[in-house]
Amino acid sequence: MPAYSDDRSAAIASALAAVPAGSPVSEVARRLLDLFTSGSIAAGTRLPPERHLAATLEVGRSAVREALAALEILGIVDVRPGSGTYLRGTASELLPQTLRWGLLIG
Repeated sequence: MPAYSDDRSAAIASALAAVPAGSPVSEVARRLLDLFTSGSIAAGTRLPPERHLAATLEVGRSAVREALAALEILGIVDVRPGSGTYLRGTASELLPQTLRWGLLIG
């Protein structure tokens, strides 16, 4: 049995694929952001553990950890030590916020 029971874990993992060589952190963040803004995951959904995401994306756990940290700074996910990582808002809430941050950073 998995460390936590969450029927959404398999669906989230199946929506992701291996990351090509290059900049794994930005690619992981981009793929997660694309998944979140697609509207297929509800706000408050717990994401698979770092280890599972790293295996699915074929990157190191540090790349996943850094990508999640960046998404947490942007207010997209909520990382709760000992509990997991959760999607904060709905796609309609995330997209404008992400665009705003992109304009500020760009």
